[in-house]
Amino acid sequence: MRTPRANPPLLHVRERPLAVARRTRLGAALAALVAATGCVAPDVEHVKVPDSTVAATASALPTVAGVTTTDPLTGEAPTPDAASRIVAFSPARVYDSGDSPPNCGGSLAVGAHDITLPADVTPKGVTAVVVNVVVSDAAGPGEVRVWAHGAAPPTHPTASVAGTCDATVKLAIVPVGADHTISISTSVAARVAVVSVGALVASPLGAAAGRLVPLAPTRVLDTSAALGASGPLPSDAEVELTIGGTAGVPVGQAAVVLQLTATDGKPPGVVRAWAAGADQPDLPLLALPSAGWAASNLAIVPLSAQGKITLRPSAETNLVADVVGFVTGPGAPEVSTGLVVPGGPTPAAVADTATAGGPLEPGFRRDVTATGAPEGAGAMLVSTIAPHPTDAGAITVYPGGAPRPDTPTVPVQGAGLTSVSPALVRLGAGNRFSLTTEVSTDLSLDALAWVLGTPVPADPNVPSVAPDTIGTPPNTAFDSVIDGFLTNRGLKGASVTVAKDGRVVYARGYGSTDDTGAPVRVDTRFRFASISKVITAAAVLQLVQAGALSLDDNIFSLLSDRLPFADNPDPRIVKITVRDLLHHTSGFTKATDPFFTEQPQVVKVFGAGGPKTCLDAAKWFITLPLASTPGSQFAYVNMNYCLLSLLVEKITNESYDTVVQSLVLERRNVRDARIGTSFSRKPDEIAYPAAGGTFLESLAGAGGWLGTSVDLVRFIDGLDPSKPGQHLLKPETYAQLTQAGPGSWGLGVEVFPDGSWGHTGSLAGARAMAMHRPDGITWSVVVNGTFENHNVVLRDLMSRALATTTDWPTIDYSPELP
Repeated sequence: MRTPRANPPLLHVRERPLAVARRTRLGAALAALVAATGCVAPDVEHVKVPDSTVAATASALPTVAGVTTTDPLTGEAPTPDAASRIVAFSPARVYDSGDSPPNCGGSLAVGAHDITLPADVTPKGVTAVVVNVVVSDAAGPGEVRVWAHGAAPPTHPTASVAGTCDATVKLAIVPVGADHTISISTSVAARVAVVSVGALVASPLGAAAGRLVPLAPTRVLDTSAALGASGPLPSDAEVELTIGGTAGVPVGQAAVVLQLTATDGKPPGVVRAWAAGADQPDLPLLALPSAGWAASNLAIVPLSAQGKITLRPSAETNLVADVVGFVTGPGAPEVSTGLVVPGGPTPAAVADTATAGGPLEPGFRRDVTATGAPEGAGAMLVSTIAPHPTDAGAITVYPGGAPRPDTPTVPVQGAGLTSVSPALVRLGAGNRFSLTTEVSTDLSLDALAWVLGTPVPADPNVPSVAPDTIGTPPNTAFDSVIDGFLTNRGLKGASVTVAKDGRVVYARGYGSTDDTGAPVRVDTRFRFASISKVITAAAVLQLVQAGALSLDDNIFSLLSDRLPFADNPDPRIVKITVRDLLHHTSGFTKATDPFFTEQPQVVKVFGAGGPKTCLDAAKWFITLPLASTPGSQFAYVNMNYCLLSLLVEKITNESYDTVVQSLVLERRNVRDARIGTSFSRKPDEIAYPAAGGTFLESLAGAGGWLGTSVDLVRFIDGLDPSKPGQHLLKPETYAQLTQAGPGSWGLGVEVFPDGSWGHTGSLAGARAMAMHRPDGITWSVVVNGTFENHNVVLRDLMSRALATTTDWPTIDYSPELP
């Protein structure tokens, strides 16, 4: 918490802990390798309300005559009388509670207050005002609500603050009556300002200018990813973006609607945006969050004649801007599509998981029908309220029946902290929309306004029924085979995934995770054991494809600085190549395995716990004599892949798991696989009936990974360049991977006589197998249990289960699964 200042500014954000999950980013060296393949807040006390010329311009927009109430795009539905066009104002303060007392005590007392708006911002025919609510100098955590005068206060907040000296800016659409009065209440003393950015003016016969056209979100700026500009942006840096003619916004429109998000800021500070070439407005669209946090707001930004805008943060931050719609200019056709219908005098929930359905499960789609939508609605302007998230993350809201967008809609703050963000969301047929979240949270969406238009048509490739926590819709015959296997062998749980021609067509959890009886979910994580070797092989082959490595490179020439030879090493060891390690033809002995402490020699050297790292194990193992000349004989040895893990780190100058996540897993939408731990369970990891015997962290790339059965199928199919999605291997590299060599092994996979290839995994209490077949089927099975001859047993199990079904779905469930 910051030390309060004697004269706190309008916006002041306290420091807060990390609250936004990020994708792992490669360092500069690895990124280059892959490529080869506080500022003072504005003084609102001296900001004038819009002058008469602004109001005159607003009320002198072209009138519409001779337009029927039948919308040519929505059918015969009559247009509501309250249907309105948007009249934009230059941002201006219409209310400010004034400077706060010292120590961030706030200048607006707890309670409700009525505010009469100036006539300049309530032109003739006004149905609602569009405002930004600016909250700062909070005396502690609390909430601010804004609503129509005379109505009941809303249940959910318009804006929330997390603690002392916190600040936020949120867009609101507030209906107004003849008295031009709105109400504000706050649960904590704070400075509150209301900034007008526009008004809704009744135009039930249609309009040319001022209609709101929603779009599928398109990211035009992400400074953390060097999109549009590289960040973090320094204080007062200006970013100019060309919007007109891009991102679905035609040239000649009046304004763009952005979902604007700031991350990793250095508050206090704000973000402003305006038409390029125009005067910079004094008032903010967004308050900057502290490092590790995110703040988001919906922004209506005027476009220049050339379709450009300028954004400027007043302090260092990263910025993200997603185009979600635009406001039409005077040259647009005069129709009612895009007219805005204000919500009720008190924002009403169109959906609330707290009263229907319960909290959202991370990664699982929830389909909802919006309540209260007027006939002919095609989109909604909503306030999203996540009151009790379990962690930081993001929420995505999108049309029902449409594919999930790549970019989330709004961020969610840390555990237990209420997050409020306005958003523009298109609707699917029947006023349906879908929700997904990265964290468990309840979610309410309160209607600020509705937008008339055509719903987004359903995509036939999107499952009409989303998977639940157990998985895709059940197949009784298939499931009975798996359930019978678990019962007959006394095993607690398993998870199975099947893909056909690169599409995930089936995924289910079976049995229980532990003695509590909790069911196995489709996102329950199991130990992959030795299937980890295929993941390591994929990372090595990526480096080979990038030219950073050759299969015929000598491994100890590359690792000489990390693994110097002791006195009198086996002279043949210098001949071991990268190819030998991948093929298991290194010549290393398989009689002694340092990763399994049941062996007396290992206990004698390392103690009962075994080696703590791959490097520790390797330093000792290379002192042992070889069992054969490198390249001459097949012998399955875990150390081969320990050394490949060290090689990946050497070549990239990054940690092994960081490289694998970035080069391999994330490219196949596998985001939650990780290296396991020996003596504890990771979140969502299954319990094992027997554990120990192996220090999992040292096994690393030879057997340390854990994840879901869905993760395995996504990854395995990514190795085959003939399958859909982003390919990990070139055709010539894939051919080498699957070419049977000594012992019927390719470069990290076992190749079977029928052309199938795959790998098994076995650790104490865990069994796993993944298989890629010539008929287009890829499958994986992971089990928490122990049994012998697991290669044959699991292949037989899956052959029997797959034989029950020939009519697989034609859709891909993968995007619908965590």
